[in-house]
Amino acid sequence: MPIEQRAHELALLYMERYMVMRDIQEPEQLVIVYKQVYSDYLEQLSRN
Repeated sequence: MPIEQRAHELALLYMERYMVMRDIQEPEQLVIVYKQVYSDYLEQLSRN
């Protein structure tokens, strides 16, 4: 599985958990969570 695909799936899982744990008022919050998790995952991989 490509690294980008793994990052995408991880970000989707985090978005799902975020939606369950919080009352989402703005859909933009989910986009921010997705982008942050996706970029953090790729950054961590590039460090290793």
